[in-house]
Amino acid sequence: MKRLLVAGVLVLIILAVNFPGHLAFAARGVPGSPDFGYGAWLHLDGEEFDRGRKTIDDLNLDWVAVHLDWTRVMPSITSAPDLSRLDQVVSTCVSSGCAVMLSLTNPPDWAMNADGPDAELSAQFIDWLANRYPSGFQAVEIYPAANTTAGWKAPPNPTAYARLLEHVGQRIENSGRKIMLVAGGLQPVDDNRVGDWSDVDFLRGLYKAGARDWLSILSLRYQTLVGEVLHSPTNGEIFTLRRYETIRQVMIENNHSTGIVWITLINVPGGTINSQDRSNPERQKQAEWLQKALTQVRSHLYMGVVFIHNINPPIATGSTFTPDALILPEASYHPFYYALKASIHQTKPSQEPDRPGRPKSYLLIKYPLKS
Repeated sequence: MKRLLVAGVLVLIILAVNFPGHLAFAARGVPGSPDFGYGAWLHLDGEEFDRGRKTIDDLNLDWVAVHLDWTRVMPSITSAPDLSRLDQVVSTCVSSGCAVMLSLTNPPDWAMNADGPDAELSAQFIDWLANRYPSGFQAVEIYPAANTTAGWKAPPNPTAYARLLEHVGQRIENSGRKIMLVAGGLQPVDDNRVGDWSDVDFLRGLYKAGARDWLSILSLRYQTLVGEVLHSPTNGEIFTLRRYETIRQVMIENNHSTGIVWITLINVPGGTINSQDRSNPERQKQAEWLQKALTQVRSHLYMGVVFIHNINPPIATGSTFTPDALILPEASYHPFYYALKASIHQTKPSQEPDRPGRPKSYLLIKYPLKS
């Protein structure tokens, strides 16, 4: 009964929406593309929202990521989602020629079951979003930090997560849409955190559940980092940027070399773990660290997209994102803003409609989308 009710509500909402359609375009960093993509976060409830939207076109980004808290926008089973600001973001991105990745988090209690978020209700909501935004919306990161209780809203369960992703993917494929699933949002966690899974163990659990057959984009999140960009992830160190090398090794061990990696969150080391990192809150130090990180990440052929920083400041309370951002008060900008803009400009093709990005030195055919 609950599922039928939700399905009916979503159908009514879909019929009530009159969002303009546009021609779809291909963004860089996707499976099948040899190019690297640049992305950043725009926070719907953050400060400087309108100024942030204007910045999208100025930066000429490939991707804009939006954190979509499902409970916040649709707390009741009968309520129409409040997505007025998301409408503005998608419209801006379509006009600017960049793609949107929605990062779906915090499913409401009515969309949960004993194993975690309900697969069918999640699929219905994502399908509804795809109807509302027929272009621009090209990827969805599903319940990032799924290896943690906070991300999954239940004890982490790679088998249940794999079933959910496969169900959502099948529904998208049956609809004929080209929404890419960005899976995992794997987050390094301290061994002492009770109930959470390590990113490595969770990924192995996904492969055990058969994820290699349909997983094309694996996402990683660095909520907490330590050390310099080139710090090696040796001796069990898990909070370094190059942790992705350990993750990639697990992919190779499971014969998944065709999969690509997106880094969807990077927070600059801030000294919460290692006091030697406390100089990083200085913005010039942040800019230097982020520029090195961007250079390091895009040098790997298996990297598709990196979402390198916030465009506008997020809400501080309970946020997983660093409070700093590219745009600052009083019409000023973070020093990294200009470095990022220059990196994109230097690699922008001279002819439209090609998108900016870093072309690889030779053609790399990544895991293809299903036709």
